Amino acid sequence: MIHFYKPNPKNTGTACSFWHNSKESTFFGSFIKQASWNAKNRRGSFSQSRGNPNKEVIIKFSDVEIGALIDCIERDVETSGYHQSQKQIVKFNFKKYENRSGERVGFSWGAVKESREDSVNKTNFIIGLSFGESCLLKEHLRFMLNECWEKNSFAYQEKSPANDDNNNEEDDTIVAVDHNLEKENLDEDDFDF
Repeated sequence: MIHFYKPNPKNTGTACSFWHNSKESTFFGSFIKQASWNAKNRRGSFSQSRGNPNKEVIIKFSDVEIGALIDCIERDVETSGYHQSQKQIVKFNFKKYENRSGERVGFSWGAVKESREDSVNKTNFIIGLSFGESCLLKEHLRFMLNECWEKNSFAYQEKSPANDDNNNEEDDTIVAVDHNLEKENLDEDDFDF
């Protein structure tokens, strides 16, 4: 799991996290709004917002969506998505982030959560990630994909008939055959690219 916390004195900060369940090959991300600010030690708190549907959202991602987030960071492009459930609609985007003077400082990760019954009932979440934080996120997303692939590969190998001690048939051998294309009578129309 990776977390990014961005509290501020105005109490408008956001935190986000990414994690996965390798047993089920599922990927998740979340946003949570800042709940308080302690001016004395200059620290924000998010814990009081946990479980509040107006201050938190959890998004379940496909492996392709995780790949798209990695692609955004690597190629400096944008991605967006739309998820719908029985209770809510979540729209998310990952794009270039510029400060108020127009200087590029990293990436912006945001989401809008709205009720399916009341489209006016919306909550916006946004957090800026520096280039360094974006690099950490990219590596963590890769780690999540790789761990799930390894787990799935191991599970597949365990179930594969080739690993079954009772499977003694040798008739399933695959043989590669070489073709000499110069000697074979092939028509150019046979290749439709």
